[in-house]
This record gives sequence, C-alpha cells and structure tokens, in this order.
Amino acid sequence: MILLYELLKRIHPFISRNLPLVTDFGSIASAMEHTLLFGSSLGRVGLDFRASIATVFEDHILNIIIEKWDDVLLDIQENIALHLTSSTKNHATPIMISLKAINRRERPRTNESSNKEQQWDGDNYSDLGSVAAPPTTLMSFPILAEATNSLLDSFNDLR
Repeated sequence: MILLYELLKRIHPFISRNLPLVTDFGSIASAMEHTLLFGSSLGRVGLDFRASIATVFEDHILNIIIEKWDDVLLDIQENIALHLTSSTKNHATPIMISLKAINRRERPRTNESSNKEQQWDGDNYSDLGSVAAPPTTLMSFPILAEATNSLLDSFNDLR
C-alpha cells in the first residue's frame, strides 16, 4: 500500500502537469491508453492506479469540450450581431426570405402527383411514414448550420 501511495505521488502530478499541454483528442486518447496499460501492468504486482488517474483525463477532456462549446456560442453571438448590424439586413438575403415565409406561415407547395400522405405541422411539410429529415429551410440559416457543424465536430472528437 505504501508503494502504491508513492507511485501515485509521482504519477498524478506528472500527468496533471503535462496533460493540459495536449489538446488533440487523438493524442489524449493515446496517452490515456498507454497510461491505463501501464496501470494494468503494475496491477499484476498490486500497484493498479487506473481508477485514480482516470479522473484527471476526464477533467481535461471536459475542459476542452467546454472551451469548444464556449467558442461556438461566442461565434453565434458574433455572427448574429454582425448580421443585425450589416447594411444588407434590409435586402432579400436567404435568411430574410425564410423569416418572412415563416412569419407568414406560407404553406409549401405540394406535389399533386405524389401518392404519399403528407401532413402540415405548422413549420414544415413532411411525408408521413418517411424517415424524419430536417426541413430544407434550415439551409437558409448559415449561422445555425455553422453552429451545428461546430457542435457535431466536438461530439465527434469525444468518440
């Protein structure tokens, strides 16, 4: 037990000091895998430290993800502010056209030759029985699309 304590006194500060220097998720995964393998190997002689070191990696990954999400929110705020203050806000941009269509609650045109049963839910027109797909009007909102891509990228990094 004393040997395990001495080992933790050396490993924990080393990882806590050097892990913040690594920001790439692939490198973090590799370092974590090697550290856990090292702990597993030392577990054969009663020095398994994996449970106590995993929290250091979890905290580091959480900090990186929170930082990414904060950046996404900041980008959304900056893009919306830029869009609202730009000289093109009175012009017929795709965003403004879509907002006008949504505000008027225009019903999209239907294809009369289609035999599929369709339903209007107030915001979009969807085929009943088909796989749910996002409405194409979302393509008119590049700020939202960029934010969604950034969030999905952060979730992909977590894999």
